[in-house]
Amino acid sequence: MIRTFFLKLLLVSCTFTVVAQTDIDKEQILWSIDQFVEGTNNSDTTAIRRVVDPSIGLLTIFNDGKKNIMAAETLEMLFEDIIKPRIKLQKEEQEGCIVETNSILASVWCNYKYLVNNKISHCGVNAYQLYKTKRGWKIIQMTDTRQKHNCHTCPNNL
Repeated sequence: MIRTFFLKLLLVSCTFTVVAQTDIDKEQILWSIDQFVEGTNNSDTTAIRRVVDPSIGLLTIFNDGKKNIMAAETLEMLFEDIIKPRIKLQKEEQEGCIVETNSILASVWCNYKYLVNNKISHCGVNAYQLYKTKRGWKIIQMTDTRQKHNCHTCPNNL
């Protein structure tokens, strides 16, 4: 009977440890994604480099009215785009991020809207994949969708 009690206690203890570690991982994962978005909003390539793997894949999916099209971009292309002088205020906002992780690999799905001079330009979904390193969670893939319709409901009701 005592043996059964200690086995149950050990099992419950291990469960709490796994849940606590997963929650910590999720916080760190979301921190890395927030740093990426803030880096793009502030043209801060150093902040972005801290949270991405150098071989990151960047993809955009959009519909041209007839079919879905995929466009690929390199990290350097992203940097060239975000450091250009801007006449208009541009900002991306994300909400409703859903994180799935096994503490080694993570997938995150976030709704977003992209604002130009505080008006919605487009909206969609950002899908991230990250892996855990000794220096924190690194983004290895970021794929976004872009749409110009139904953005008044973004980011919560895509």
